Amino acid sequence: MPRFLTDKKGMIIPETVNRTDPYEARVAIALTFERLAPLMPDALVDPVFEFFVVEEALGDRHGAVRRGMLDAATAIIDLHGQKSVAELMKMFEEYLGRSGPSSETADYIKEAVVIVCPFLTTHRPLKADDSSLVDLLDIWIMPMNVFPRSSID
Repeated sequence: MPRFLTDKKGMIIPETVNRTDPYEARVAIALTFERLAPLMPDALVDPVFEFFVVEEALGDRHGAVRRGMLDAATAIIDLHGQKSVAELMKMFEEYLGRSGPSSETADYIKEAVVIVCPFLTTHRPLKADDSSLVDLLDIWIMPMNVFPRSSID
C-alpha cells in the first residue's frame, strides 16, 4: 500500500510522502468496541459485524489492529451472540463461501471468522440431528479447502 496520497490529477501530495501508518488509532477503535460491548444494544451487533467482516476490519494490515478487532468481536459475541446466532452464522457462511481472488486481507478475515465461530456456538445448544451442526462443520472445514495443502504442511 502506498505511503502517500494523490490529488484529483494523480499528482503526489508532498506532505503525505513516507508518512507513518496511524495504526494506533485503529487499535483504539478496536479497544473502544471491546469496552463498549456491555453497553451495545442488540440491534447494533449485525452492523458492527458487517464492519468487522464485510468492511474488512478483521483483515487490517497491522497485526495489533487485527488482534484488537478479534478481541472486540469475541467480547461482543460473548455478550450478545445468543440473539444474533442465525444472522452472524449466515454472514460467516457467506463470507467463507464466496469465491474470488485470494488476498492477505481475505485470508486474515477467514482466519478470524473460523476463530470466532466456536464462541458463537456456545449460545446455541446443538443436537446431533440439528442441521446447523452441518453448517458449523462446513464453516470449520471450508478454510482447510481454501488454503493449498503445501502451505499447511
